Amino acid sequence: MSQYRTGTVTVTKDSQTVSGSGTAWLASVDPGDIFTVQASGVYYLVGSVASDTSLVLTAPYTGATASAQSYALSTSFTPGSGLPYPERGDVDTATILKRAMLMLDHAVDAYRAVSVAGS
Repeated sequence: MSQYRTGTVTVTKDSQTVSGSGTAWLASVDPGDIFTVQASGVYYLVGSVASDTSLVLTAPYTGATASAQSYALSTSFTPGSGLPYPERGDVDTATILKRAMLMLDHAVDAYRAVSVAGS
C-alpha cells in the first residue's frame, strides 16, 4: 500500500501544521508526500516532518478546524518523474490521480513552450 493512515489528525483552518495522534511520521513520511483528510477531496504537499506527531504542509489548510480525523498520506511516486500513483487498498485514489495528471499536464506544457521557442 502506498499510503500511511495510522492514527488520526487534528487540522486547523489557515494553519500549515498538522498534529497527529497515534502516528509515527518520522519513519514513514517525507517532504513532498501528499496529505489529505479523508473524503475532503483536497490535497496538500508535506513541506516537512517535525516529529512523529507533527508535520508542516507547504500551504495552509483551508478546511474547517477538526480533530480526530481520518487521513491519508500518499507515499508512492514514480522514480523518474516523481508522479504520485495509487496502489491497491489506497483511499482517495481520485485525488492521487488528479495530482499526477496535473503534474503531467504541467510537464507537457513546459515541453511545448521549449519546443516552440526552439523552432
